[in-house]
Amino acid sequence: MTGKRRFCTYVIILVFFVAGGGALSALGGQEDELTDARQLIAEKRYNEALLILTEVIRKDPDKTEEAENLIRQVRRYRGSYNDRYEELIQVLYQDEDVGRALQIIRELETLDPNPSPATVSALDKARESATFIYEQQQFRTVMEAALALLDQGNYWDASQMYEDAIGLGKEHFDGTGFGNIIGNRVEAIIASVKREAAAFRNARTVQSELLQELKAAASSGDENTLRAALNRYAQVFLPVARTMGVALQAVRELHEQNILVQPDKEDRFLGYTGRLIGGWQASETPEGIKGAAQRLLDDASRPAIEMLQDRAAALIEEGRAAAETEDWYGARDSFAEALRVIDEAARFMNPWYQALAVQGTALSSESWKLVSFEAPLFLGLSTLRAAAESRISLVEALAALGDRNVAAPTSLEELRAFRANLLRQAAPIESLRSDWLAFSNTTGENPLTPPRIQSISRVYKDDLEAWGNRISDLEISAVDRIAAMQLTIITDGVASGQADYLRGTELVRGMQTQVEVSPGVFETRVVHKPSEALTIFSELTARFNTLEASARSFLTTYGNEETRFRSYPGIVQKMTEAQNSIAEIQRLRALLGPSVTTARANVLQAERFKSEGNLRLNETQSAITAGNFEAAHRALALARQSFLNSLALEDDEELRTQSDARLIALDDTMREAENRQVLAEVRSLIDRGRNYYNEGRYEEAETALTRAQLRWQTTQTTEEPEIAYWLGFVRAALFVSSARSILITDPLYNEMNQLLNLAREDYTRAQQLLAEGNRRDALARLTSADEKITQIKKTFPFNQKASVLALQIAFLRDPGNSTAMFRTMFDTARSKIGVNNQEAYSELQDLQQINPNFPGMNQAIYDVEIALRIRIPPPSQRDLAESRRLTQAAYGAVARNETAQFEIALAQVNEALRLDPNNRQAMEIKTRLQDVGGGTVVNVLPASAEEQFRTAQQLFNSQNYFEALAIVQRLLATPAGKNYPPLEELRRRIESQI
Repeated sequence: MTGKRRFCTYVIILVFFVAGGGALSALGGQEDELTDARQLIAEKRYNEALLILTEVIRKDPDKTEEAENLIRQVRRYRGSYNDRYEELIQVLYQDEDVGRALQIIRELETLDPNPSPATVSALDKARESATFIYEQQQFRTVMEAALALLDQGNYWDASQMYEDAIGLGKEHFDGTGFGNIIGNRVEAIIASVKREAAAFRNARTVQSELLQELKAAASSGDENTLRAALNRYAQVFLPVARTMGVALQAVRELHEQNILVQPDKEDRFLGYTGRLIGGWQASETPEGIKGAAQRLLDDASRPAIEMLQDRAAALIEEGRAAAETEDWYGARDSFAEALRVIDEAARFMNPWYQALAVQGTALSSESWKLVSFEAPLFLGLSTLRAAAESRISLVEALAALGDRNVAAPTSLEELRAFRANLLRQAAPIESLRSDWLAFSNTTGENPLTPPRIQSISRVYKDDLEAWGNRISDLEISAVDRIAAMQLTIITDGVASGQADYLRGTELVRGMQTQVEVSPGVFETRVVHKPSEALTIFSELTARFNTLEASARSFLTTYGNEETRFRSYPGIVQKMTEAQNSIAEIQRLRALLGPSVTTARANVLQAERFKSEGNLRLNETQSAITAGNFEAAHRALALARQSFLNSLALEDDEELRTQSDARLIALDDTMREAENRQVLAEVRSLIDRGRNYYNEGRYEEAETALTRAQLRWQTTQTTEEPEIAYWLGFVRAALFVSSARSILITDPLYNEMNQLLNLAREDYTRAQQLLAEGNRRDALARLTSADEKITQIKKTFPFNQKASVLALQIAFLRDPGNSTAMFRTMFDTARSKIGVNNQEAYSELQDLQQINPNFPGMNQAIYDVEIALRIRIPPPSQRDLAESRRLTQAAYGAVARNETAQFEIALAQVNEALRLDPNNRQAMEIKTRLQDVGGGTVVNVLPASAEEQFRTAQQLFNSQNYFEALAIVQRLLATPAGKNYPPLEELRRRIESQI
């Protein structure tokens, strides 16, 4: 080990042993340092010696070994010290051998006469703990020994033992420095207790003799002997009570002083003293100086009190038996004698009251323990006294009551007079019953009252109940009958009000009514009548006020009755019914306000909807006049909705009839006027579509004809055959042309267009290579182009650009044979007409792109277009003649205004136009016929039909398809329903779900 490392090691040792040991004392020269260290070790000044030795090791490595030997010597001395200290901990805190612990403390002080401050503090705490344990042992010994004396009946020696032990912990208390005020007060409290305890013990002989005398007197059963013993006892035992009271007061004051000096914990001295005076707080058995006096009082008084209680109870039972035979005077004498006995027993309780009186008005927890300890005696005497006094009053009332068996009368006047008489006679008994009921609940049947006396209390309560019930039953019966008569009027009125209110609310919410929707067909309709409901509600308000006043008067009358009437089941039930009637009236009145508000609001809202409907009708008429049929449709629909909204709130048959008539009339007018406009627009759109078709502008033709079809459906429910005729040709042409090209919207457009461009590049390059004389590379290019075209035609077999390019490649590959090849291809394509028109048409169009002037090409294309129905064939002479004939026939019916023939005439001109689509005369006659016939689309249904239609919609939305379909089919069978497009649409939707 190097000198530096060895020095560090001993510095650590130094810190471990002498930490906190003070500064290093002055040292001599270097040659005297080891000598000084040995001297300090001999004087047991180990800390100073270690400091010197550590310094020697640091300064002079040659002396290290000798210094280390001296350090090891110090460590051996220190080890002995530590072992003794560990023994101190064992002896003091585990063995609790206080004497041995104090001896070890003295040895430790000898081993280390110059200890560090920490060591001094530890030894001081150990000495204090030893003292505390000693005091605890002494305290427990005293408490156990004194309790044994108390259990043996030696109250006086136990008191002396408690008093002698007062002072445990006093040394610690005095050393805490609480001050003279606290100390003097504590001394005064202890002195007062000692004075009373000394007086208690000084009368020991007299107390002991009187105790035996009292017990003997109580056992004898002779009341005179007991009274004589009691008189002597009362004078001698008051100091005992005084001792008990002062002890109780002292316990409380010592606790208050402890709070002053140490709020959060108990002082040892004050705690020991409090328990020596008052006993353990949690103990159920009296202990301490207070317990000694308390036990003496209890032993002296309890036997006498219990004997007198038994005597008083027997006298009360004798009096009760006499009362049962109506021997009122004998019963009264027994009860009076019982009161005298109870007075004697009460005198034995006086010392207890004396002890509590010392405490003043505020009782401590210890005082409450005392009260609860003697509570059974006190409650027993109180109950017996009250029972005797009350029974005296009872027999006096019963003696004055007279005949109690009068039969109850039957008339209302007699019942009231009879009840008044019973009240006068039975009032004293009822008062006694009420008073005893209250008393028995708190005292007579208190759980602390002795069981026998509780039984007396319960029996008396039953007796009062029985005597009172003999009269009360008759009175209650009369009252109950009167109440029943009065209540019936109220409840009948409330029930009637309920029914009327429900009917009124039903009129507001809607009530179901059977309505004949068609001959022999009835349907349930929800009808609302808020105006009628308002009339009902108005009458109900006054009626409810009268009924509530009657019910409240009923409750006041019977609520002011005595408890025995109010608690009678019949009256309780009737009062409950009256309260329920008031609650129901208030509930109905509370509902009535919002119901009236709702009814008024519905009436006003119905009027607003009605006014709005009339306003919309005027708007409809104005829009028709202005030719703004879109606005007219919108206004008419709003009018229909407004009238339906009004009828939904207030079912008004007059409004229903008038609104239906006006709506249907306006619908007819609008349809007639709009039909003229529609016919003109449709004719214009048909002509435009024909022109577009003839020009090959198929998409524009389809747009025009589709618009014509939609416009036609505005006023007509049947299909326009001319539109359908032209749309057939246009869509056939569109179908054929769409197959010939790739639309930009097609997902493969970019890919196919790229392949086509690449194929065209190959073709162009092949042309160049052939011109350069490079046939081999040219043919390779053409093969590559063919492969790309093949890929395109797998998906788009009729694509014109790919087909034309394929032909061009074929002719370029074999130019010498191109003419014959073209002829063969043309003949093959023409031969497919009538067999595969689509393929024939595509091939001919492709060949036309190569050679448009080829002989027969235009005729062949014309023939295949006729076959594909993308070109209208010219009418034959026969068709033209038939078209003219039909036109003339129709014209004749129009000219003669034969309206019955107009439907036939319309069919004739439609056929004429099929035979000759360019027959202008037929077109004009057709327009005139359609104008005369008017539109067939119905825009509004009658209110009842509209309501059924909306019911069907609701049923459909709730997936009740068959019920919805039944309504729809019934409506479609009506003239208006069959031409109402939304109805047909709903039928289609329903059938799609079935």
